[in-house]
Amino acid sequence: MISSRIIISMTVLALSASSIAAGVPVYSESAPQVTEAAAPEDDIALTAYATTMAAESSNSLYAYQTEAITRLSAIRIAGTDHALPLTMEQLAADGWEASASAKEAAGQPFIIKRDDKQLSVQLDEQGRIMRIIELYTAPGGLEIPGKIDIKVGISEGELEYILNQFPVAWESTHDKSGTTRYKLTVPLSGSAQTSASGTENKVPVFPACEYIITVSSQQVKAIEIRSLSVPGLDGWSNEVLGYRAAAYYSRQANEFPPLFRIEEQPDGGVLVRLFEDLDDHIATWALYKIYRTGKGYDATYDPGETTTIDFMN
Repeated sequence: MISSRIIISMTVLALSASSIAAGVPVYSESAPQVTEAAAPEDDIALTAYATTMAAESSNSLYAYQTEAITRLSAIRIAGTDHALPLTMEQLAADGWEASASAKEAAGQPFIIKRDDKQLSVQLDEQGRIMRIIELYTAPGGLEIPGKIDIKVGISEGELEYILNQFPVAWESTHDKSGTTRYKLTVPLSGSAQTSASGTENKVPVFPACEYIITVSSQQVKAIEIRSLSVPGLDGWSNEVLGYRAAAYYSRQANEFPPLFRIEEQPDGGVLVRLFEDLDDHIATWALYKIYRTGKGYDATYDPGETTTIDFMN
């Protein structure tokens, strides 16, 4: 059985029966509003202060604080914070060692240890950690940072309280044995890198990760983190597309937009609005049309879709 939760910190903007949304809504308008801004002095400012119509509609479901989501792109291992994705070199520098019998081959899980702590990890072909697990039987201090950290051993009641503070949607699944698994999909901010040889070949980026928290006997028994390099069957989620649009914009303008909002489109894609709430009006920083593949275009300056942007890289 699958049950989904709506995680909302403030009043919901709008909600359709066919969609699930979560976030931090920042404004509510009963009628469209056209916003204006002072004329910018350069091209970057032009993008930053471009304004457009902001209106409520039944398919405008999301308003997220980008800074809050950025904080989820890190994990805490034995008291040390690490940005995702991780490499074994990073953990080795922090004192973690692979067991003598470990085979650090791509796709093969192996155990790493530090003092009396241990974790199970799995590498991809580039040597990055694509999966890391902490079990109740061998705790290694793996935590998901938040207002209150998620860690092995806390009660299910504590876990749900903490999840209600997170700015992303989560879902829970239950099996016949009484085990419950909670899953959060978290966008990451990394971008593709050139290979070690300096060639044009790009190292695939992890646009998102999944936090999977296993509960049995009303207690958290395991935490698993999976880095996602490819979308699911339905493509990339709204949260990931919105955040990747914000990350793309920040690389172009060297400034991170305060908020983003998703407007689902009839063709299955989304319109991502990056904006700032100025109390008396909403200033739109950028507007991107993105398909579930993660590719799209600048809806403000390229409405004809002449230049494709790969928001995943």
